[in-house]
Amino acid sequence: LSYAAEYYYNAFLESVGARVWLEKRGFTLETAQLAKLGLADGNLVRSVKRSDLDAIGISVSDFVKAGLLREKEGQPGTHYDFFRDRIMFPLVIRGRVVNLSGRTM
Repeated sequence: LSYAAEYYYNAFLESVGARVWLEKRGFTLETAQLAKLGLADGNLVRSVKRSDLDAIGISVSDFVKAGLLREKEGQPGTHYDFFRDRIMFPLVIRGRVVNLSGRTM
């Protein structure tokens, strides 16, 4: 979850559209940065580098178990992002991301 939250946060920082969407709803950029809000841009599955995951001990199946990726029906080993075009809200307890929720933009 921490890996995904960091990915979503970086995607948010790169997205003008996501920041504008939040500002229209009363969030300042500072608040979004403090809360480490993110953007699920639908590219998590393509951006995940297997070598990076191996280095930190995460597998694609961990993303599936966390509900972030889904396996395409009838296509074993082929995955897609469950969250797309959503602002992501990490739930952090004692400095650890324990859940992620998303709101459709």
